[in-house]
Amino acid sequence: MPWKHLVVCGCLFWPPLPAIAHPNDSIVPERPKPTPYGFQISRVKDLQQRSVGPWDLDDGTGTGLPVADYLRVVQGREREGGAYDTQLVEPLHDLGRAYQAGGRHDEALATFRRALHLNRINGGLYNSAQLPLMNDMIDSYLVLGDLDAADQLYDWRFRVQQQAHSPGQPEMQQAVSEYVDWQRQAYLQGITGVTDEGFRRLLTIYEAHSAQIEQLEEAGDRGAAYREALYNRLEVEYLISQYDGEKVPAVQLNISGWGGTTDELATSTSIEAERFRQLREYNLRNGINTARRIVDLEDSAEQPDPVARARARLAAGDWYQWWGLTARARQNYEEAWAIFDGDESETTDPDDLFSRPVELPDTRVFHPDGIAPSEDARARAVVSLRVSRDGRAREIEVVEQEPPEDMGARVVLYRLLRDVRFRPVVRNGQTQSVAGVVREYRYQY
Repeated sequence: MPWKHLVVCGCLFWPPLPAIAHPNDSIVPERPKPTPYGFQISRVKDLQQRSVGPWDLDDGTGTGLPVADYLRVVQGREREGGAYDTQLVEPLHDLGRAYQAGGRHDEALATFRRALHLNRINGGLYNSAQLPLMNDMIDSYLVLGDLDAADQLYDWRFRVQQQAHSPGQPEMQQAVSEYVDWQRQAYLQGITGVTDEGFRRLLTIYEAHSAQIEQLEEAGDRGAAYREALYNRLEVEYLISQYDGEKVPAVQLNISGWGGTTDELATSTSIEAERFRQLREYNLRNGINTARRIVDLEDSAEQPDPVARARARLAAGDWYQWWGLTARARQNYEEAWAIFDGDESETTDPDDLFSRPVELPDTRVFHPDGIAPSEDARARAVVSLRVSRDGRAREIEVVEQEPPEDMGARVVLYRLLRDVRFRPVVRNGQTQSVAGVVREYRYQY
């Protein structure tokens, strides 16, 4: 990815950007406030529909036989071929899974590591036959709570998957999806890994999606995988928009005359920090460009699908709405309504598309799905509110609250709801204010 500037001296800080014009953006409003829906506040209904992640494990599947039986198979193979016989890989894998099924994860990991070592002796560091072993090892690391080890193995597994699968293959799509979802979860839960710089995970997610997009473009593939990659990259823009900054060490580079030992100065930290700084600086523009590519892609299809075209405009409208560009958001919402209104299909009622306000972003990108439990106090509240035509909560009334009479929890609730951005209701092709919206929320305070 090209970048224009090298690095500034000292340390990099990323405070919120001021609401001023930028030479690369016609409009740069104030950065969205850090109260993302799904992270600090969520509808109870959405929490009940939580997606299942790789940390939701089922240890009751079993492997078919007791541990002792698999152990005898391993011992028999060792007597025939020795301790380094590569034909031990499969029996060791079976033995490890038997340990795992019985909850003996330390023993399972020791067995998996031995099998993995033998596998690499025979097939090399990047052979795809080791992927099932890696999958099971990750499961055991997560059960044991060794998140740093799981994190490192996720990275190595993804390298192997990139060697094993081509862009556009279903296996590669699944690999990217699992890898970036882990990175997202680890970022939201504050898992540090090798470094405590959370921006690295966001950069990793963004670049994984961007690489997939570029590879599919080079292959001339504009199909479902390409569309999904574009939507995924737009989704990570929401995470980047809410990044609240951290101090990152940088180095001083003397452009006019290097002098001295320069290799140790040009560290990866400075390069990655600069790449992310630019992603954050141009976050609004990058999201707009990705949304426009989706819209253009759906509009230019040989047989345009009205559902896909409307969805693309919803995504674009949501991004504008997220940034407070309500006029542009309204234009996209009303275009989506018009697409459904004009397609003459009984299955695409335009009013159904916008029948209720929707908290933004309309995605689970800010939902940490439970790698580690949150220690924050949580409250629950049922509220009645009006959502204005510009997507803001107004006339907020608390109907129920837990804990009751806790003014601190109530103050936080009002603050959060005032900053939540909604996709407004559209009726007869126009955005409308709607009152009497009842929501049940869980939130941190």
